[in-house]
Amino acid sequence: MDARRNEFYNALFTVSDSKGTLVRLTPDRAISADALFDELFATGKAVLLNGDGAKKLYNIFSNKCAQEGRNFTYKLAPEHLIYQNAATVALLGEKSMSEGNKLAPAMLSPVYLRESGAERTKKSNEIGVNEK
Repeated sequence: MDARRNEFYNALFTVSDSKGTLVRLTPDRAISADALFDELFATGKAVLLNGDGAKKLYNIFSNKCAQEGRNFTYKLAPEHLIYQNAATVALLGEKSMSEGNKLAPAMLSPVYLRESGAERTKKSNEIGVNEK
């Protein structure tokens, strides 16, 4: 996902078998486009970009490849698969339940990788007030 300020929320996964099972390689994180490019280039593996920042990353990667002469295989997910959607979440939930994994809805919560702008402003103001 596009996290703004030239950072992208992401995690890396690899496909482990013929069923398309995904294995997590990194935790959820916010990372710069340059750092992500370097990390993906170093793997030497083909990359599928998806999420709301995928098109922006694709353009950044294309420019970096042209400017730096470093290339690796990367492509955009098909348009109908590029964005997260409720139907996919429901299918993943169904799969998880069929495998015996049950989680109470109250246990589900979003993952925040950094403070919001409002939280940063509030902290700055509090620090300024406390220093007086």
